[in-house]
Amino acid sequence: MGSRRRDAGASCSDGDRNQRRRVDTDAPRAIVEYAGWTPPSSGAPHAVDRAPAAETSPRRLYEEYISKRRPVVLTGGLANTPWARAGETWTDAFLLAHPEGETRVRVETRAGTDESFGVGTYETMRFRDFVARFAKGDETVYLTASPASVDAHGRPEVASAPASFLVGEDRPARVPFRPELAGNLVPANVNLWLGAAGSEDGPRTASSGLHHDHHDNLYVLLRGEKRFELYAPDAVEAMYPTGA
Repeated sequence: MGSRRRDAGASCSDGDRNQRRRVDTDAPRAIVEYAGWTPPSSGAPHAVDRAPAAETSPRRLYEEYISKRRPVVLTGGLANTPWARAGETWTDAFLLAHPEGETRVRVETRAGTDESFGVGTYETMRFRDFVARFAKGDETVYLTASPASVDAHGRPEVASAPASFLVGEDRPARVPFRPELAGNLVPANVNLWLGAAGSEDGPRTASSGLHHDHHDNLYVLLRGEKRFELYAPDAVEAMYPTGA
């Protein structure tokens, strides 16, 4: 949730590309075992499917999209959904005054707006302190996916702070951990993303680095704008990935 955010692919200069091509000439080719849906091989960029949320059942969502690894934008807004309550309840004032405000959270940071998030630079701070900076439009801090928590028995929990004290049908917004649209699917993680971007001088965006997630995502935008750029798994060799 934030104003004017954009997730975009990584970029590099022509010189960088040429150098990498020379370095990678003798490198072993990637083994791509992905067998899900892929966009057409030409004519990119391609529009993502759009489906009315009110007419999309859990079975349809699973059979037409999730099981095929095919992205979709669910349209129609958030009216009459738990997320509409979240948008109304989770105001800056509510978050600032939250009784769990002393809880420490991990926040991505950057030195200035000309840098990107998603490069592994973090700071731990009180949730209340982060919200104060977010509410003032500080574009150098970004609350993203939180490290997984474990319970007293060492078992992984679905949510870490702040989602752990904001999400739940016993909380003021009454947002369930498993939305009705998920059907029988069980969430692996629930996260809250908060970041600010934009200024009075004109539009400005914040960009996260190119990355992949290990789980299917159901992303709900409560404020602002966000743009996703998606790439087919079989294009991995053109992305110069690092790590696994």
